[in-house]
Amino acid sequence: MSLTLSSVWSRSINNSDPMIKMALMKKTPIYVSSEKVENNSNYLAVIPVVSESHVKAMLLIKKMPFMAFNKDNLISISIIIAYFLEEIEKGGLISSLPYSALVDDDFYFELQRLEKIYSEFEVNSTILIIKTPDELYAHRIDEFIQENLRSLDMVTRHTMHDLKVIGMLFPFADQASAKGFLTRLFKLLKLDTEDEKIEFSLFDISELQIAKEYAGIKSNDA
Repeated sequence: MSLTLSSVWSRSINNSDPMIKMALMKKTPIYVSSEKVENNSNYLAVIPVVSESHVKAMLLIKKMPFMAFNKDNLISISIIIAYFLEEIEKGGLISSLPYSALVDDDFYFELQRLEKIYSEFEVNSTILIIKTPDELYAHRIDEFIQENLRSLDMVTRHTMHDLKVIGMLFPFADQASAKGFLTRLFKLLKLDTEDEKIEFSLFDISELQIAKEYAGIKSNDA
């Protein structure tokens, strides 16, 4: 398999290649099977990496095993590249986001990044929000979360009208994964889901605005 990730200004790129020209113009992945591309390209696929409406780099695929050359794999490659490119540019992107007094910068950046990936690729992520007025409950829950976070999972917390609000983000995970985490939390901490001292809800990343309202975050906060 031959994969190359190149800057759009790299001298090694032949900008006259029909697939590269089409990818730069449309800012979307172009494949050798595309009817709109002349069949004399050097590549099987050209996947542009787009950030802030600009093509920052391109993944050029010259060779790839036939069974691996499918839409799902190519979309997965596009998502991974887009995700990590924004990580590289994170500092500048965070500085351009509106200030939030209730959500830390890293968590808010991740929310916006995953919402963008959902809008472009329809890949879901899940938000879990837990609220409790009990300081001890909040402390125990927070301890469990810190000990059981996956590498990409994130947590944030704030206080709203005497309620301790804990927000969790499960990147690229559906609600079934978050429900499994929640079940383990309640079981290990011996908490009752019917306990009036604890309230929780799950949201898809497409429901981000509703999740913010549930967490008590106003539009001018985040």
